[in-house]
Amino acid sequence: MLLAEVLAIDVCAYAIMSNHIHVVLHIDEQEAMEWTTKEVLEHWHKLHKGTLFTGNPPEN
Repeated sequence: MLLAEVLAIDVCAYAIMSNHIHVVLHIDEQEAMEWTTKEVLEHWHKLHKGTLFTGNPPEN
């Protein structure tokens, strides 16, 4: 699943119903807290286009 690869989450379980879906996620807070600002922007850009601000992330 793309979101699980890009974000610090694990999909633990899911159930697809006729009119909705249930998803059980584990958020890896420790992993996310270790990301630098540049890494956060890199993860974000895997899902969204850049903006004027995020299009040119700082080098450090």
